[in-house]
Amino acid sequence: MKWMSIAGMVLFGGFAAHANLLHNTSFEDAGSTVDEAHYWQWANPDVHGAKWGNAVRKDWHAKSGSWCGTVCGSWFGDVQGGWWQEVPATPGVAYTFSGWFWADSNWTNQADQGIKIEFYSRNESGETMLCDSRNLFEGIGESWAQKTVSAVAPTNAQWVRVVVWAQQVGVSGALQFDDVSLVAEPGTVITLSSVPGALFGMLLMGFAYRRWRGQPKG
Repeated sequence: MKWMSIAGMVLFGGFAAHANLLHNTSFEDAGSTVDEAHYWQWANPDVHGAKWGNAVRKDWHAKSGSWCGTVCGSWFGDVQGGWWQEVPATPGVAYTFSGWFWADSNWTNQADQGIKIEFYSRNESGETMLCDSRNLFEGIGESWAQKTVSAVAPTNAQWVRVVVWAQQVGVSGALQFDDVSLVAEPGTVITLSSVPGALFGMLLMGFAYRRWRGQPKG
């Protein structure tokens, strides 16, 4: 089996330990209207965040503060919706996206909803999604549950984007989320020239486990 080169180095001054890279993480700051959220609205203040479909900012069941992001049922006018925000990425860095989720009891179709991390490169001809990692989940109810997904930025990644979405939603209710975060795991940059799939999965599992345990990163 061909071995890859793995170079590890400590990031001094690049990322504070577990600093949240996202903006307006609890949706307290409105955008151009009360239903929009600053940094989650296209061109407000930049083009690094947006929402679509049945996504709307509401003061229904916030985990902290008064506001949260939601994806409503088809009563809102569509059968899908979502939110995204992106920040500059560093190739080789492991990123973890997490958020807290709550759903009305009549939020019936949870077969295609979740969170994901996407990595992009851009040039004059447009943008290219290099890869993504997602966490599909069901069973969200009327109590807050935390969901998490982790991924390592590939070579040529310039932006890391977090996405919350739901598709083919039922008629009633809404999926709600709050207190989202994107963190770069401190002290690690992994440069991969050739990565077998099994080892790549082991690396991701290791980063996720250490973050879940809250242990210091060596």
